[in-house]
Amino acid sequence: AAENHKNTSQVATNETQDRTMAEEINVSEKEQARSPLEAAPATASASDPVPNVGTDDPWAVPVPLPEDFLAQYRSKASELIKSAYITADRSLRITSSGRLSTNLCEDLMYLLRVQVAALDEFLDALSSSPPTQEGEMRAHSDIYIEAVSSILHALYVRQIASRDTFLIDLEGCCAAANDFCRLSESLEEWADEMECQSRQRFEKPSSDGSPYSIGLMQEKELPDLIRLLVSDADYAVHLSCRFALDEEELLESGALGLFDREWEVEGTAGSSKALSFLLGIVEKYLGDVEEYIGEENLYRKAIETIIQGSAVVYVECLLRRAKMVCMNREEITKRRRAMVKSSSGCEENCSALPFSDPLYASRRVREEIYAINTFFKSWVLEVPAVDRIIEREFAIISALQEIY
Repeated sequence: AAENHKNTSQVATNETQDRTMAEEINVSEKEQARSPLEAAPATASASDPVPNVGTDDPWAVPVPLPEDFLAQYRSKASELIKSAYITADRSLRITSSGRLSTNLCEDLMYLLRVQVAALDEFLDALSSSPPTQEGEMRAHSDIYIEAVSSILHALYVRQIASRDTFLIDLEGCCAAANDFCRLSESLEEWADEMECQSRQRFEKPSSDGSPYSIGLMQEKELPDLIRLLVSDADYAVHLSCRFALDEEELLESGALGLFDREWEVEGTAGSSKALSFLLGIVEKYLGDVEEYIGEENLYRKAIETIIQGSAVVYVECLLRRAKMVCMNREEITKRRRAMVKSSSGCEENCSALPFSDPLYASRRVREEIYAINTFFKSWVLEVPAVDRIIEREFAIISALQEIY
């Protein structure tokens, strides 16, 4: 009997210990399962993140304050845009129709959408439900506008800083012109999408009865950025003409032989060999640009630019001849040698005159201006104002020809 009583007491003691241990384990599990918000102190400073009280997730991360979020948002957006411009692959792509482009437009538009998605997540986490009070809705709208405007401003600054890195040759200029135009058009479409999304998010009308809207086109950042991109596209086309009329290429082709001795003694009517070389370079350039550039307005700009460039080359050749004549006259003045009708004197006298036969040179200039006008007539359908452009750009040459 004593042995049985001893065993019964031992069993009771073990059951009591097991029950106590189980209670301690349950208490420990309950302590671990408590959410961070329950374990947090009752008082919090103004700089602490806003707790996400409305969520049912016990492990939800506290939502940062709007000013902290915007500061991080600007920094990250600037960093990503810089990476898209500088470190991303910028290999040229050629479409089936021959158009040149890079991934710049697609990369930047994807980046914008990702950043806007992050902004939507923040605004969703800022309140447990869509904003209903007018003050809360206005605050969310202001955050939305400020964040999107910061992205567009960062894009504007980076476009100014990195534009010339794309303009390294003729093909690069054409691809950049296409990219800048496509990006400006994509931004306009993106602004319309953002407008629709903002109306859905802030669907409750304001106190004056009008729906809340971010109005990107009314803010200065987006219109300024679009104007900058259009202007940079025109600049890229203008610079492509400079690559086509490169001095080394003109020298190798013989196009810089305008107004030299060979040009002066050529007996053929119409354009000279030097002018034919120049127009050949122009024709090749227009053929390449027509294939490389997809925008019709940019192609018209290229035609107008190459006409201006041809006029500049023509005037430069004439000024080069004038400079040579001035140097010969200075040399003659230093020598103080009287001009006599000898072979050497005649050669010296001729070198001190603009042309040995001014009337013939004047007639040749008039014929070449007519040849240039006729050459560009074939592009009159693309640029109806070809006659006016040629008349304006060659006005100086025409004036000199009339003086002779």
